[in-house]
Amino acid sequence: MTEPVHAGDIEEPPEYRPEQFYDYLPEYHPRFGAIALDDDVRAAIQKFPDVASCLKPDAIKNGEPDLDAIDWHKIRNDGDAKVCLFMIFEHLGGPELVEEWLGRMKLKPSGSSRFGRLSPSEAKYFGYEGAIADQPCIGMSASWSLEGQYPIFPTYGIGRYIRRVESTGQTFGVRWFPDGKLMDVSVSYNSIFN
Repeated sequence: MTEPVHAGDIEEPPEYRPEQFYDYLPEYHPRFGAIALDDDVRAAIQKFPDVASCLKPDAIKNGEPDLDAIDWHKIRNDGDAKVCLFMIFEHLGGPELVEEWLGRMKLKPSGSSRFGRLSPSEAKYFGYEGAIADQPCIGMSASWSLEGQYPIFPTYGIGRYIRRVESTGQTFGVRWFPDGKLMDVSVSYNSIFN
């Protein structure tokens, strides 16, 4: 027979504190918003110090970069794509101009839409507290079909080769913080298995 449990014997859970979850947020670089720093992104930040380094050699005219002249052959992995696209999108400005650029690259943009809010720990980490933290973020995606064509940027290595073979498309996502500042860029693959 078990002993009865009394209310005083139950340990209360600790009080919720958003800052206790900072350990679970990925590491970020102050220049690149909420793009998580993995090995590919760290290398890309060194490889591409500015937007001009992502472009073809003759892309700077009258001191201004021609952002349509992205050199896709320099981009060798997802980290390179995230860093270069982040800098290009940041240079372009808001969602409307990014959507136009994606269309010129022959990507199929989804159009911008409002989506969820920042979690309390994200809002505090990125300095969005108060009323603005309650506002929805803005995001869009654009896709590139692999049916009958290669990925928009080359991929290297056996793991990347396998992913390229099994993929039916690439999707590029972009999100902005509630105040319109660029948040992050993502790269994903649509597989024949999903």
